Amino acid sequence: MTNTSEKKRFLTIKEFCIEARIGRTTLHRYMKQGIVPYSKIGSRVLLAASLLDRLEDTATRGSV
Repeated sequence: MTNTSEKKRFLTIKEFCIEARIGRTTLHRYMKQGIVPYSKIGSRVLLAASLLDRLEDTATRGSV
């Protein structure tokens, strides 16, 4: 993964999917299930860039 999380505090859905290497459908499912928290600012959906680090740690441990 690149160091996007160090450069930006929030990512769009598209940016998050590219960095996390997951599909938009998967991300939307995780958001709906409450696995991935998000914020809406107007019509924009933003995700904390720090979630990438947390997801990476979870992936290396092998649990969701």
